[in-house]
Amino acid sequence: MKGSNYLYLGAEFGTYSVIRVLGALRRENQAYFYARNNAAVYKAAQAELLECFCPASSSWRESVLEQGMTIIKQAHKAASGLA
Repeated sequence: MKGSNYLYLGAEFGTYSVIRVLGALRRENQAYFYARNNAAVYKAAQAELLECFCPASSSWRESVLEQGMTIIKQAHKAASGLA
């Protein structure tokens, strides 16, 4: 919008190695095109892909929440100085 100032923020929190994530993406893509939706291989590929992007580890999730809150507080502090 004309005359408006926008501030934005993006944060990336890593999960697993790039090799594991790429492998999971490839297996899920292959299962999507060549396996039935209810096949065990398709369900396993989906589960691995979910784990790669949203790990079930409670310690990982807690760490990401702590890091995220730190980023938000730092961004708020920086943005307050711009007003």
